[in-house]
Amino acid sequence: MVVVWRKDRRGSSGFPIAHRGGLIDFELKYAPMSVRWKDTVSPAHIRYLLSFDIIDGTPHLVLEGSSDVCLGRPGTEYAAEFLKWVDGRWIKVPQAQFPVDRTLMNLFGDQWGRAKKDDARGLITWQLKAERDGFNADRPDTVKAYFERGARICAHRPHSEVRTSW
Repeated sequence: MVVVWRKDRRGSSGFPIAHRGGLIDFELKYAPMSVRWKDTVSPAHIRYLLSFDIIDGTPHLVLEGSSDVCLGRPGTEYAAEFLKWVDGRWIKVPQAQFPVDRTLMNLFGDQWGRAKKDDARGLITWQLKAERDGFNADRPDTVKAYFERGARICAHRPHSEVRTSW
């Protein structure tokens, strides 16, 4: 089991449209390997943490992105960024060189409640993740299965699309 520390911040209010404010930033840390990822959100640049996995001793990270992630890429590729930890920093890896069939959809995607008191906190179990993210707890999806089942490919991401909720 790999346990990561994660923090996602939102603004305090999205009034008048939403009860919660917009996303501000995301952060993930895996202390045993001194791994850290942090990103700030803007209307044109949003990345959602989907998977953090250690494959053959190397940390791998998958981020689902807003439409800018697909610029210059074939329509058949997944609407995601693939990162690998090399020499103390994250490097982008082409999808064809990333182990999408081995990395699991293991980060919690439904961490926000209707109000702050309902937000996910503490250790997220596979069971809670299955209940709120809607997957099979006994057999979590691979990144490949997740993207192919939902047709989350670049051909379906017009440049003007920006995902505003999880």
